[in-house]
Amino acid sequence: KFGSKFQENKNSAQVSLFENSSDVQLNEPQIPDCTNWTTLDQLKQEKDVVGIYISGHPLDDFRLPMEHFCNASLEVLKSLDQLINKELRLGGIIGEVEHRISKNGKGWARFTLEDYKDSYDFRIFGEEYLKYKHFLFENNFIHLRILIKEGWRDRDTGKSGDPRINFLAFQQLQDTFDKNAEKLTLQFNVNDLDNNKIDVLKEIFKKHKGKKKLEFSFFENNEKIKLTMPSENHKISINEELIYSIKKNKIHFKLN
Repeated sequence: KFGSKFQENKNSAQVSLFENSSDVQLNEPQIPDCTNWTTLDQLKQEKDVVGIYISGHPLDDFRLPMEHFCNASLEVLKSLDQLINKELRLGGIIGEVEHRISKNGKGWARFTLEDYKDSYDFRIFGEEYLKYKHFLFENNFIHLRILIKEGWRDRDTGKSGDPRINFLAFQQLQDTFDKNAEKLTLQFNVNDLDNNKIDVLKEIFKKHKGKKKLEFSFFENNEKIKLTMPSENHKISINEELIYSIKKNKIHFKLN
């Protein structure tokens, strides 16, 4: 409104005749102090207004669990026929959710899950819905384990319907490391292992004490023959900070 009024006065004959008159001066609007949006709120507003995320992606804080504990992107669900009897581990952020009641009074839901590459519209019914419905709310970050099964067979024609999705487990993406990582294996070329790297590792282990298993795997000159041994002295807490520390020091590793 201020901009419109400003242009109106600027273009009017009155402003031209009395350019320095205080009668036509406009007070600039005062912008109120507001609480800053959270990163997730900001990204959601960007997506709603522009159609894409601009300053980042909501899943950026979960790159590590997505990388190590997901074996597929949502885009593969476009071809369910090719995934029969395969178990998939997916991660993403829940978008739109609708909780509904069927004609026979049973609850079910439709929800959209989005990852870096695509989004997919899921439907969940029956006992699976009752078991996992508390995960189904907007902007929830989840790790999803599903099994693709052959569609129901028509008794008259003998033909199978569209493949169906069985929901095996839901988890918060925030809990993925703690609930899925049981062992960390550090991999070393014996020619690259020195006292400095050993000291760095000791500091990392000291900072991340826990109950998870730690193993060391050694190889030489990229040969297939290698030695793997468990650590008797160190039990660790496997979390994102630990993994970032290991990657920062350019140490190869494997999670189980």
